Amino acid sequence: MSKLSIYFDKLDAALNKYQAYWNFVPFQCDDYPWQNPSLIQYLQLLADNSKLTHDEVCHQISEQFFPELTDAMQSIDFLQKQLVDDWYKPVPFWLQNGIHGRKITQVQQLSEQIKPKYPLLEWCAGKGHLGRLLSFQHNVAVTSVEWQKSLCEQGRKLAKTYEIQQDFIHADVLKQPATWLKPHQHVVALHACGDLHVTLLKQAVAAKVEYMHVAPCCYHLIAEQTYPALSALGQASGLTIAKAILKLAVQAQVTAGQRVANLRQTEVLWRLAYQLIRADISGETGYKSLPSVKKSWFSGAFADFVDWGINHQGLVLPAEINFADYLQRAAVKQKFIQQLEYVRHTFQRALEHWLVLDKALFLEQSGYQVEINYFCPYQTTPRNMMIVAKL
Repeated sequence: MSKLSIYFDKLDAALNKYQAYWNFVPFQCDDYPWQNPSLIQYLQLLADNSKLTHDEVCHQISEQFFPELTDAMQSIDFLQKQLVDDWYKPVPFWLQNGIHGRKITQVQQLSEQIKPKYPLLEWCAGKGHLGRLLSFQHNVAVTSVEWQKSLCEQGRKLAKTYEIQQDFIHADVLKQPATWLKPHQHVVALHACGDLHVTLLKQAVAAKVEYMHVAPCCYHLIAEQTYPALSALGQASGLTIAKAILKLAVQAQVTAGQRVANLRQTEVLWRLAYQLIRADISGETGYKSLPSVKKSWFSGAFADFVDWGINHQGLVLPAEINFADYLQRAAVKQKFIQQLEYVRHTFQRALEHWLVLDKALFLEQSGYQVEINYFCPYQTTPRNMMIVAKL
């Protein structure tokens, strides 16, 4: 049994055993979805200790209430790639043009770990920032595949400006056969979402691509309603993970500022209050979600948000309505949901490791030598796991 299989089995056992504590949607809960008086008491007393951070609370919950989860996570020893922010070679200022924020750090730290022996193919490349840097650093030709034509054009322009050996293929990788994947090739993918990285892994295996560096992201962006495990171990697991639950794996955020955090809290409050209004108007008590909207909505007026929701769901708002009362009731529900989220988020990193391991094991059972490492510090991006595969 491989090391990756052992890691997966431990995580799978813990996630199955404690499934009642994470495999649910908090917005749909009116009561605790488990029977655990000690944990409930701990959660209800949390308000008396506001000094603890979110991560500290989750750590306490894991150690006190979920020992098998703690043990499974502590057993994982993925390679730590010199995780300090200044270990990499600086990128020339002119090559950073168009790369914003923490993206430049992610691109740098990933590129420093790739030593290509074959021509490179960059999957779901965007403007080709990673491919451009790899071509510059290693003097190697790069083909960048991207479905947005405008990004291909911008990437070509940047490559031409800086005389980089980089070409672009405009293609929808979910619909077109990947004829550009070849055996003697090195494929890289930085944060290809959901079905995009799943498609890459399947097609790369079929094409017998020799080297891969893949950092997955957005596991919930899939066509299926539940997660379709790739590996034999994943398919044998007792877990059924719906798309809504998969979002848990990417809910860790380290880059959001206080303003964004405040808007998120407002959004939760308003959506809860809207659900109360909708239930009173329609007589339906079941949860019915609204689509995602721009965060700017939550800097405006609650009444406008309600009008939009009512119109979207084909309802009629009463002539007189006490918005303040609904917001007050929603605030009580919000505190309850926060308690549930503390518990769910205790499993966030474990679920993400389970998903990445499933993909890595698929490659391993397909004949690849596989390892998983952290290509950058967690504070640079929570999506810092990279699958490295060699045929």
